[in-house]
Amino acid sequence: MHHTVPYDHGSERRLVKDRRAAKRWPEEVRRGLVGAGNLAAHLAGGGAPQVLTAAIPLFQGEQLYAMQPFSLAEFAGRTVPYNQFWFGVGSPMMFTATLGLSALMNHSRKVQAQAEAAARWRPINHGTLYLTNQRFGLHGMFGWNDIHYGAIRNSYLVPLDGIVVFLDGSNPLKVNLPWPEYHFLLFQFLAYGTVVPFELPPELRAAPEPLPDNRLLERGTPSA
Repeated sequence: MHHTVPYDHGSERRLVKDRRAAKRWPEEVRRGLVGAGNLAAHLAGGGAPQVLTAAIPLFQGEQLYAMQPFSLAEFAGRTVPYNQFWFGVGSPMMFTATLGLSALMNHSRKVQAQAEAAARWRPINHGTLYLTNQRFGLHGMFGWNDIHYGAIRNSYLVPLDGIVVFLDGSNPLKVNLPWPEYHFLLFQFLAYGTVVPFELPPELRAAPEPLPDNRLLERGTPSA
């Protein structure tokens, strides 16, 4: 006997909703997240990331896996001096009023100096990042910075922003770059052999038109 399976209108409505939600993601962000999802699945399945042609001198046994523009920031405070200025002129009443004005101005200068001195992410370099199996190679406008994986004591991902690393004896550093999720997964695998689980947002998992492999390969994503 032939049985007709009833059409699931709820599934259709959910798919339409997810497609609309997927369109709200900026294209570059969507590409990065889909790339991270593809990379995570590829690595979890026993695959290896794609090796790129060397664009910089490499150490023995070193291989290049990604090249991206970057900006580097340091989480640090700084010393901001400010000068107090007192003045009082005129009659006793005027003298008191001008001293009060001086106090207000000095307080304002102090608050401004404290705000400028507070610890925050402060840009220190920008240029091209070379991600290898040994280091972050940062070819910046203000010099070259190598962050070797063996010197990193801790690290974490700032979603849609960058990768924060902690080095012994120095302030935290944040590497801002495109596709931070993808590059964090790649870094963790290259540095420690760790396959970090990554789950796409539901609306991107349901996206009806997955990106072709050649577009992902432009960013160093392995083909399926």
